[in-house]
Amino acid sequence: MLGRGRAERWWAPRAVGRATSIALYGLAGGMAVAVWATLSRFAGTPVDARCFYDVDPAAPYWKRDYAFFYSPAAAQAMIPLQAFTFEAFTAVLRAAELAALIALTGPLLPLVVFWSPVASEINAANINLLIVAVAVWGFRWPALWSFVLLTKVTPGVGILWFAIRREWHELAVALAATLVIVALSLACAPVLWFEWPAYLATVDPSEGAPLWGRVLAAAAIVVWGARTGRPWTLVVAVTIALPRLYLQTPAMLVGLLYYVRPKLGDIRAWGQSLLPGTA
Repeated sequence: MLGRGRAERWWAPRAVGRATSIALYGLAGGMAVAVWATLSRFAGTPVDARCFYDVDPAAPYWKRDYAFFYSPAAAQAMIPLQAFTFEAFTAVLRAAELAALIALTGPLLPLVVFWSPVASEINAANINLLIVAVAVWGFRWPALWSFVLLTKVTPGVGILWFAIRREWHELAVALAATLVIVALSLACAPVLWFEWPAYLATVDPSEGAPLWGRVLAAAAIVVWGARTGRPWTLVVAVTIALPRLYLQTPAMLVGLLYYVRPKLGDIRAWGQSLLPGTA
């Protein structure tokens, strides 16, 4: 009887913890679906999605309305997606952002999904939450960094992590994946790869602190984080290294919740998630 009582006392809290975790994750998932369905039903203002969808892959630059700032490879990637309606494309992009949000925040999603920067990010259908997801999972899948380097570029300063820690294989994978995509794009439209930097040189990212200063600060944060084994620093670095700071930028900081949120029902897993180098 004593052994049985001990077993009941041991397992009951864990069972309650699992049930609580399932309930909280279910609530977070249901709320994400509700946000997605509401925005899909009432359209919202997907202004950033329009920048992607309306791009002319053959001549993506120098457009005034809904300007496109990303690489020729990103413009060419839009060709198959433009076969869908704009509404369908926006729904897919918002679903991707919400999926990234729930993966980053887990059961804490209800606390942040209506926070103004996050709500604006999802409504506008940008890619900032996808970029911070790369900052979190790029340790495991370095090729994901090609997405950052070929879109907003400057947050790609995060790959310094691999160089500082002498993780040459991961660095090679990140750079090789990017170069393969660039080579394929270059073969299709070499002229665009000259137009893109010329176009970026005309853009003034004047909002917030100067871009060069922020990129240097981000690099310093990455170096410090890499030397001390703090992977969460990449979330901060890619945030401040964005080409332009604006209302939606703080939404990227929700990536920090990935490292501090408790693994409900498993205190040991919670402790492990806080250890350096467990990205």
